[in-house]
Amino acid sequence: MSDKDFSILIIDDSKTSRKKLFNSLFEEGYTLGMASNGKEGLEKAITQNYDLILLDIEMPLVRGDEVLKKLKKNSKLSIIPVIVISSIDHLRMVYKCLHLGADDYLPKNFDPSLLKAKISSLLEKKKLREKERSFIQYMQHELEIAARIQKFLIPKEAPLYNDLQFHFFYQPMESVGGDFFDFICSSEKYTGIFISDVEGHGLPAAFITSMIKAVVDGLKPNLLSPGQFLAEVN
Repeated sequence: MSDKDFSILIIDDSKTSRKKLFNSLFEEGYTLGMASNGKEGLEKAITQNYDLILLDIEMPLVRGDEVLKKLKKNSKLSIIPVIVISSIDHLRMVYKCLHLGADDYLPKNFDPSLLKAKISSLLEKKKLREKERSFIQYMQHELEIAARIQKFLIPKEAPLYNDLQFHFFYQPMESVGGDFFDFICSSEKYTGIFISDVEGHGLPAAFITSMIKAVVDGLKPNLLSPGQFLAEVN
């Protein structure tokens, strides 16, 4: 993603400050949105997609810290980096905003080079977080698929054997576990229970479990003794 793909929302009641921020960033290729007060800024943040917000603290109607609170309470907007802008006389309010979740601070008489550096750094971090979030979602999806597959490896019911009744309950420690069991009816006289305890949990252990299950299913028709059966599995 290049700079031209990023959009920035400027929320400032001062026309002079908005113009200064706009002129500093327009030449960098960013898509820029403007809001002259906190209420308008919140509406634009909700209805449009922005990658970063420049937020003035001292505004009428809705102060910058109130805007920030509402941004951070919104699950969709809370991930957007926010740089608060304030004069040196309002450092206490700056500290409050940083505590509320603002990502950085910029003085009113900012240096354009500092502004660009801060924005570039935050946008790069945001891009990395989005990649990480996408990877986590991908892995969760893969684990869900693996869990559904593994569910089919566990017997749905226990066999009936003379007067004996078997009952079982299987619950992996994680979404995908590495252990499983199976019933092996070698004859009308004998019934075996195969229990596999694979070290670890998660996707790698589940893959090993699937391979063991395939081997066990392949040996079932051969009616081997327990010793021969285990020797073949190993």
